[in-house]
Amino acid sequence: AASKILIVFLSDGYLTRPNTVRELLRAMTLQKIIITVYDERSVYMDKDVLRAAIDAACLNLSRWGLDGDLAAWGAEVPTTADFFAALTAQPLLWTRLPAFMKVTLQACVTSLVEPK
Repeated sequence: AASKILIVFLSDGYLTRPNTVRELLRAMTLQKIIITVYDERSVYMDKDVLRAAIDAACLNLSRWGLDGDLAAWGAEVPTTADFFAALTAQPLLWTRLPAFMKVTLQACVTSLVEPK
């Protein structure tokens, strides 16, 4: 079955990688629920840094061939504001506790993806 939710672990390099941006674009195109997990240590905790990274990703869409993917999907190229809205609509903050990192991360997302 197709997923209805995309959980984005917004690492510092997420928006610099064509495949992760493609995955995000496809989820946006299909109007999936996008839940963004922010690492408390991430540079993207600063929303100005996040916007700048989105701007840079938007400039690379053509170079990465993602504008062609969007056209094939019948979608228009999203704006920076569209990306920002998708990544900030349903944020979760992951606070790292070294002894419990796996447990805290699992606790963040399990209730979101398990059937009710």
